[in-house]
Amino acid sequence: FFSSLLSWCLCPHKPSPPRRAPRLYGQGSRTSARLECVWLKCKNLSIPLASRQPSTTLCGCVVVMALVGGLPDALRIASLNAAQAKVAGEATAYDARSAPAEASDADNGAGEGEVPKKRTMRTFDRDLVISRLHNPFKDKDVQEVEYPVRPVLRQKSTASQLRSVQKYINAFQYNYLPRTFFNTNKNRPLVRIMDTCKEIIKESLPIRCLEASFLAVYITQELSEVVRIPLSFKTEFDGNFYRHIVILTRHNTKWGSLGLSRKADLMYKTLTFESLADILWDYKVAYEKYHHTVHSFKVGLPISHDSTHSSTPCWKFFAINARTTPWEEVTKLTANY
Repeated sequence: FFSSLLSWCLCPHKPSPPRRAPRLYGQGSRTSARLECVWLKCKNLSIPLASRQPSTTLCGCVVVMALVGGLPDALRIASLNAAQAKVAGEATAYDARSAPAEASDADNGAGEGEVPKKRTMRTFDRDLVISRLHNPFKDKDVQEVEYPVRPVLRQKSTASQLRSVQKYINAFQYNYLPRTFFNTNKNRPLVRIMDTCKEIIKESLPIRCLEASFLAVYITQELSEVVRIPLSFKTEFDGNFYRHIVILTRHNTKWGSLGLSRKADLMYKTLTFESLADILWDYKVAYEKYHHTVHSFKVGLPISHDSTHSSTPCWKFFAINARTTPWEEVTKLTANY
């Protein structure tokens, strides 16, 4: 049905549409209902999709593509390519017929005695558009921001590798805007989080602590000897509550962390701590230096090194109430973990 609909939209003779749209993928499926809706709306609009005017044909194609938004991506891409090729061909013929015979040499680009060149429809060139973008700060002594360069983690010690990963995360800079640029939903499969990390690397926009934690997991996927454990905080300052998250790293018996924050002592920790309780105490002291009261620590489970893992990482395995629990008991709880 879809092929006959597309031929009805693009064929110059415009054959009559089918009287009834067939059911696809079984009776009552959403795809078949979507196709029926497309056919009925195109019939009611009565748009001359196959007219000689390229703009009218393009509008008709846009309407059809918008209505078929629920179809699979492969069908949409194939139909859009066919529509663009058809529109480009009609535009070339239309421009050749509508060009005035008395056009000046400056308009048609031909000299005396030469045959005027046919004008063709311009296609979208992403690189050309980007190259023509005007930078308003180009001549105002504003330093150019370079793209972060992903570190090479081969032939280095584990501590040096983690230091390079943290340097790479710092290169993205902290996002001080009231909104984020990426999907920060952490309750989804690990493979989807890895897709978000690829988008973060591609766009290279400022990030916050959660996106930095995603990146820390993504970059250290090849470090199979490093255990990555999420650690989140809930603190209070001046009656307001704040949340923060980092990724704990453990290699052999040493502990450290990766992350991003507005304060240097609330993110990266070198691989020098002897136990989980020691690194939690270091974060607690750092928060108290900024007059924050730590309410709770939330420790998750180790994250898989398989980037195609379909399960959701465990971000909270157990929680510690830092206000009411004595630190000796905290040390015992973390030692059992």
